[in-house]
Amino acid sequence: METDAYKKIKQLLTVCYQCGTCASTCAAGLVKPDKNIRKLIQRLVNSENEFEPEEDDLIWLCTTCYQCEDRCPEGIPLTTLLIQLKNMAVEKGVFPTSIRKEIETLTVHSFTYPPVKSILSRRRRLGLPELPRPADAEVQTLIKLACPLDETTNSQEPTT
Repeated sequence: METDAYKKIKQLLTVCYQCGTCASTCAAGLVKPDKNIRKLIQRLVNSENEFEPEEDDLIWLCTTCYQCEDRCPEGIPLTTLLIQLKNMAVEKGVFPTSIRKEIETLTVHSFTYPPVKSILSRRRRLGLPELPRPADAEVQTLIKLACPLDETTNSQEPTT
């Protein structure tokens, strides 16, 4: 059964006539030709059921550069739709391991890429202020919004 959000996405895509402009400008599609946005649009339009996201879907490769959206001759808000699809996938608990690991790192360090000791010591040596840390409450809110943590993400150190 389709949700209202998914029905709206499919309706916006019905004007797509598969010209290929989006696919020819998509950086993610250039890196992974088998995951181009045209194929995703076809899959969504032809689907009779709710969107079933996959961990390796194109939606996760989207850099939100808006090239496809800016160039679409029909004005389809493709990047915006891909963001909505990502949100729908996360609600279903489907997202790549790399994102799960970033959430683990954020949980432990309050940074998705914690600064290395050499950078911190160089900042001190140059008289630069310490890096600001987000409030724990803000980090926890982000994590709750992104996904519920399971037992594997409660470790003290992120897995590498």
